[in-house]
Amino acid sequence: MLLLEFGVGAQILGRKPPSAADIEQAMAILDAAPKGVSPMEIAEYFLGVDEVSDSTGEPFIEEWEEKANPMILQFFRATGYPGVHGDDVPWCAVFACWCIERAGRTSPLSWSSGSFRCHGTETEAPAAGDVVVFRNAGENEPCKGKGHVGYFAGWDGGRILTLGGNQRAPGSTGSICIAGYPGPGQSLHSFRRVDSFAARG
Repeated sequence: MLLLEFGVGAQILGRKPPSAADIEQAMAILDAAPKGVSPMEIAEYFLGVDEVSDSTGEPFIEEWEEKANPMILQFFRATGYPGVHGDDVPWCAVFACWCIERAGRTSPLSWSSGSFRCHGTETEAPAAGDVVVFRNAGENEPCKGKGHVGYFAGWDGGRILTLGGNQRAPGSTGSICIAGYPGPGQSLHSFRRVDSFAARG
């Protein structure tokens, strides 16, 4: 299991346009993602491409320092946010939505982690692959707000292991990895059952 600890760092502002080769490689990674499996299995696929990098050595599963990572941009575009042009917009929710949509199920189609507070069915006995939703301090709106969202991957003592996007890996300000949560200033909102999401016909 790839386990990376949550940490706090300065936000990378990758906003320069990616090259055509970057875009082609990112789309090849996305096109190879599995279909017809659970959203969690789709999220796990990205752990296996952690060493695939662009020509400057920046991994596709992380935010980039200068250029916008085209794979992250595609998570936004595929879930209804084509106007995002950089890595500086939080992307945990669009990654979770992309995996759900790729699995042929219905997601909130939102870049707000708070949208998951009302999605699916709440459970107090999470299983691997359920969605786990965190909220920032003072964020008490029922179906919107800031925080974090990812897939439940287990426990590490009192911490919740979450597989998701825009999580902190060593040397990165945001990547697809497994990390321990809640982060600073956050608390658990709820666990949501993934298999309750409506399958598309």
